[in-house]
Amino acid sequence: MNSKLLSEFAGALTLVFLIPAGLMLASFAPQDNALVVILGSLRLHLCAIIFGLGLVLLLVGRLARALVGFGIVLAVAVHTALALAPSLTPPAPADARTVTVMSFNILAENTQNGDAIADFILSAGPDIVFVQEARPLRRLLDRLATVYPYRIGCDAGRSCDSMLLSRHRLAGAEFYMSDTRAARRLYTTSVTIDGQRIALAGIHLTKAEYGNSQAAEYRIAAEQIAALTDPVIVAGDFNTAPWAPRFIDFLAATGLGRALIEPATWPGDSGLLDALGLPIDHILVRGGAIESLENLPSSFGSNHRGLIARIAVPQ
Repeated sequence: MNSKLLSEFAGALTLVFLIPAGLMLASFAPQDNALVVILGSLRLHLCAIIFGLGLVLLLVGRLARALVGFGIVLAVAVHTALALAPSLTPPAPADARTVTVMSFNILAENTQNGDAIADFILSAGPDIVFVQEARPLRRLLDRLATVYPYRIGCDAGRSCDSMLLSRHRLAGAEFYMSDTRAARRLYTTSVTIDGQRIALAGIHLTKAEYGNSQAAEYRIAAEQIAALTDPVIVAGDFNTAPWAPRFIDFLAATGLGRALIEPATWPGDSGLLDALGLPIDHILVRGGAIESLENLPSSFGSNHRGLIARIAVPQ
């Protein structure tokens, strides 16, 4: 490539580089705009694009521009690591008991896979199952009750969105954040396992593009969850990546902890999950430790991949 073509290519590449760099900068603006909130969840992807373009700029001899890109990536990485570090759960105490928790947005329209999902839940047998968009399981409640006799949600005459299944007796339930899109976006209850009371909260937040609804839901959820007595397990579909500012603020306000590595859960089994997916579903704990967190083996026709976690709680 002659020098003129190289110069033109480098110039065009620089213009392309400015797009993700500008979007990254925009993601640090006040979180009162839907686009800004969405960009907050895409910071990791923007970092990957900026780093890749920086490598190409380096190869074509534009060292200064490449260093700008690498500097942006490094600054965002350090900022994110420092913001998330306080929310990592501590190691489990030696005398802790383990509770197995599943969380899965099964997709309301995914009725053809309801039987397969029920089969998997029953075979996996976790202690507690948080389900979002639970309508495909409505006709299978009696079957699920053979292993999970305690349930919240999917009551007769109500929408079947958020649902909790438990092997162990549940004590009461409070519901919050009902709206016209889906009822019961947050509920709290408690379960007693081997004499240990554990507070539970199930959550299914609206997407960021629905105006300020998600921000209001985060505020309500933070207030209610912060008031719960430890240990606390929170799970569900947050529609937010862990490095997004709104989620980091939620963790700080509630004292909830997360796993060091959270696997991607969206967009399901599209083939892009491992490379480009986002971890927008979470299992969180306060007053305990997450021993392991992994994806379910399949999305079972949903646009989300569920999670299963082993959580240590003190005896």
